[in-house]
Order: sequence, then C-alpha cells, then structure tokens
Amino acid sequence: MLSEDLELFAVLNERIFATEGLIEKLSAQDQKVRFLARLPGVGDFLSVLICYEVENIKRFSRAKKFTGYTGPVPSTYASGNRMVHGSLTKQGNNGSDGILVKLLS
Repeated sequence: MLSEDLELFAVLNERIFATEGLIEKLSAQDQKVRFLARLPGVGDFLSVLICYEVENIKRFSRAKKFTGYTGPVPSTYASGNRMVHGSLTKQGNNGSDGILVKLLS
C-alpha cells in the first residue's frame, strides 16, 4: 500500500511540475497574461486562468457582467437605508467550477 501511495505521489509531483512549467511558459509568452500577473494579488497562475477561461474580455460590456460571470462578488442584503455585504457568491461560470471564488475566498 505504501509503495502505491509513493508511486501516486511521484506521478502527481511530475504533473504539478509540468503544469508549473506550462504556466511559466504562458506567463512569459502572452502579453495579456503578463499584464494581469502584474495586478496585486493575481500572479501567474490566476492570470493564466483568467486569460484562458475568459478568452475575450470585450464580450463583457461592464465590469458587473464580468464579475457575474466569474463569481467573485460579495453577496448583498439591502433593507431600507441599510446595506450589508456578505461573503463571496458561488455564482459564475460552471466550467471553471468556481475556481476564482475558491482562490479568492
């Protein structure tokens, strides 16, 4: 059992290493990825994810539509003159499985 676990660990480490290499390569080659990576809190991984998940940012006419697609917006409850912002919503693109929400939470 231990040897199987060690084999799985080795395979997963190889995949992680290959994925990190791909992210570095995409970060170096893609101007949009490099731009996003410079934003505070974004970095290489999230910039690659955003670029390849969203593809063309121009399809969103407003920032509100983009955040609705990606999901990382605070929930809001309003009553009368009082407004309360809560935790991040779980809405957004099902293809990303809410990964932006998970990363930002």
